[in-house]
Parts: sequence; structure tokens; C-alpha cells
Amino acid sequence: MPNGMEKDESVSKFKDWYLKPRALGTIRILSGFRSAGKTELFRAALPAVEAAAPSVKTVYIDLEGAEYQAMRTADLMWGLVAGRCPKGRFRLVLDEPSLFSDLVPLLARVQACGRCASVLLICSNNWCFAEIEAAYSVARYHLHDHLGDDLSPERLESVWYKTFVRDMLCPSRCADGAGIWHLCSWISEHFSEVTSLRKIAASMSQYGSKFSHPTVDAYLKAMQNAFLVDRVECWDLFGGVSARTGFRVSINYPRLLVQSFAVDKVARAAEINWNEAYLKLRRTHDAVYFPKSGEADFVTIDAGMATCWTVKGADLVKIDAGSCA
Repeated sequence: MPNGMEKDESVSKFKDWYLKPRALGTIRILSGFRSAGKTELFRAALPAVEAAAPSVKTVYIDLEGAEYQAMRTADLMWGLVAGRCPKGRFRLVLDEPSLFSDLVPLLARVQACGRCASVLLICSNNWCFAEIEAAYSVARYHLHDHLGDDLSPERLESVWYKTFVRDMLCPSRCADGAGIWHLCSWISEHFSEVTSLRKIAASMSQYGSKFSHPTVDAYLKAMQNAFLVDRVECWDLFGGVSARTGFRVSINYPRLLVQSFAVDKVARAAEINWNEAYLKLRRTHDAVYFPKSGEADFVTIDAGMATCWTVKGADLVKIDAGSCA
């Protein structure tokens, strides 16, 4: 993990990258997995950025904030931005904009006003990048490592919930959560090995329903979009001809992946059909996730209330919520 000096160096590098002259209309993107320290990095560099252009006002909006949940259109959000800076030049910073469906129309409104000095998007997943890159020139700064101290268990739980439920399953990125869970299990046991989608699918299918390799590919893309893993291609050379043998899965932050997606190997060895249990809960609950708990196998969220479930043979049994706190 970076020490204080390394953290200062990270801030300095980001500041230099941010202040580097760009072509007019370029969108700056600061990316990295959840809780890597992206917003912290931006805030640490902001005084130097503002000192370099003191006449430009910073308009910062965290799109995950509860007060912005009702502002889901470009017109409403532009009204908010314009209200924050009714005259003069401004730099716009949008934190976690990937679930804001009108992002490109909003950026068009912002740039058409003629007063925006720069736009910075702080993103913990890759879902919105293709649309932005198709419409604008993009400069991207990716935070590969966690900025600061190790994540606490409570922080890990929060990161896991946000990454799993919000970035992978919702809105319907993947068919079911058990596939992601099995894939994380496979990666934690086999990472650094040369593999293939078919090999992973065959291994995952031992633990529940059959998984096709296109389904595994979709799950792996979801994890890549959340910046948890990278797919590293491997090549062998035979007589000057390249032959693709497979790929390796590189974990960007192993502790986050292995601890957050902890797998109960004893329960798995008992051949519990986690996939069927998960799908059964999804028929009646919108959000289902796997807690790091010795008591509960699943937790569901309904109207802000958590309900814990355990698997007993072929049945799902509701247990006391206090057991999985």
C-alpha cells in the first residue's frame, strides 16, 4: 500500500495530468475501482488546480447522492449546474455518473454554454465509457492501486455491496449473482494460470447450474468494467506464427476480491445448489446478495430492510436479521 510520500506523489502526478493542456471539448476521466481513493485524490489536488485558474469556479456533483436521485434528465441536471454557477467560467466534476442515462446530452448542454473550462468524470466502472468516447475526445487517468491504508472490514463490506449489486447486477448487467460468485471463487483459486472461457465455464458448472462460455464472458466483462480484474492475453510463438493459447486473469486488488467475495468451501462441497437458491429469491426480491457472514447465506433488501436467509437442503429458511449484522 502507498505510504504518505507515495500518496503525495500520486496527488502530484494527477495534478500534472489534470493541468496538462487538452484539445477543446476533451472530457477528462478519473477511473478506478470503488473506494480506491478517486474522490480523495481529486480533492487533494483541487487547491493546486484552483490556484492555477482562480477565476474558474468548481462545480462538484456526486450523482450517487440522495439529493440528486430525482434529477435523472439532462434538463434537470443542467438547471442544477447552471444554478451553481450562473455566470463566469466553471469546471464541472461529476462523481459516479455511469447510471445517469442522460450523461452525453448533459455534456452537450454543458459544452454548448461556452463557459465550461473543463469536465472531469470520476468513475468506478466502465459502463458509460464507450458512449462518451464515441461522442468526445477523452483523456483518462486510471488509479490502479488503493490510495492510502488497507480497507477496514466494514469498508470491504460496503465496497462489495456496491460493486456487486450496483455495478454488476443492476440494472441487469448479468443474468444472476451466483455466476459472479462462482467466477470469483474460481479466480481466487486459479488466478495466474493460463485459462479459457470454456475451462472456467466447465469448472464453474461443477458447483450448480451449467454455465456456457458466453455467459462466463459476460460475467468476466462485468468484473472488468468494475475494474476488479483484467484479462491478460497470452501468446506462444511457433516458427514465427502466433498461436493464441488462452489468457490470464489479473486481479487489480487481490485483497478486495478474495476477502469481499469470500466463498464457503464447506457449503460448496456439500453440493448446495446456490444458483437455484439465488434464482428462487430473485423471483420475489429485487436485490439479493451474498454476505460475509457465518450465519446467513443470502441477504435480501426490501424497502430498506434487510432479511437474512440460509439454505437448508432444498429449502430457504429466513433467520433473525441480527445474526448477519
